[in-house]
Amino acid sequence: MVTAVLLVHDASPTTISQFHDSISNELPKSLGPWNFELKIYLNNKYSKPHNINANAVSNKYLYNLKLSYLQGGQTVSIINNTKSIVCVKPSPVVTGSGNGGLLGDTDGYGQQQYYDFPLSFGMDGSQQQQQQMMMMQQQQQNKVDAGVSRDGNNVAASAADDYINQEKLLRHISYGCCNSLPDDTEEDFEMMLEKLQSLWSLKQIIKGEGGFSYLLTVKLPTGNAVGLGEESETFETFKLRTCNCFLHGAFKGFLIEIEHISRDGKTVIGSELIRKFTHSIEKIKQLIEVYKFPGEKDNLCFNVLSESKLDYLSDLCQQYCDALQF
Repeated sequence: MVTAVLLVHDASPTTISQFHDSISNELPKSLGPWNFELKIYLNNKYSKPHNINANAVSNKYLYNLKLSYLQGGQTVSIINNTKSIVCVKPSPVVTGSGNGGLLGDTDGYGQQQYYDFPLSFGMDGSQQQQQQMMMMQQQQQNKVDAGVSRDGNNVAASAADDYINQEKLLRHISYGCCNSLPDDTEEDFEMMLEKLQSLWSLKQIIKGEGGFSYLLTVKLPTGNAVGLGEESETFETFKLRTCNCFLHGAFKGFLIEIEHISRDGKTVIGSELIRKFTHSIEKIKQLIEVYKFPGEKDNLCFNVLSESKLDYLSDLCQQYCDALQF
């Protein structure tokens, strides 16, 4: 998936309504409303070692992007346009039907369950990680093997689903990350946030409200051919998301997020990766030209965080940061 972000500065209501009308004429599939929030932080130069002069510390920026359509409450952060972090807020998610369990932290009957060992942010040594992983595997396997029922309801299927979901968490633990923590660790989160506030100071909050999203399949010229007949055209699929951008309550522009959906989902590297990326960007530019998107074409942002590897969330956050420079 290759994305690009176009910002129309100070768009009028007429411009916005005309754009939505032109897209609706293509009978797209509606993907529902959405919104976003982009927070921009500046590093605190005085939060440094004592032997370093504050004037010698360069400015660094932390961008934090929340997109409502991302599952699991994912938040994407970019530090100084070089590193990205994707965080998922742990929350109970009901799976199955009836008394099905909660994702990753239930006993199979919809009752909250916590593990018998402590889970920490920083785990020292691989021995502790292996011990925790073995205990988690044993607990989940016992639920699957038991296949017990309560009130006549067989919960073996729910336990199996929990086991599969838990396997995903085990992979995170193997990389030194933590599982979802009990509610009584809220004080630990507050302490961590206070520590981060001493390192970064909030400068701007840009909000996107009143968003619409579409799944659109249109006919576009193949390659750079334009007006060469139907035989030189092909069908391309896009996801379009639009939103009104506000800074401190003031309207700043009309944002259009464009995602080109490739027909093949193969992972490519090297020169093939560059070719695939270039092809998708050309299709996005053709879509903008054929359907006469508002705004200046030069405002189209399609930079990626790393030229050696495409990452959907990291690249999308980078494009939001480039577009929303007020």
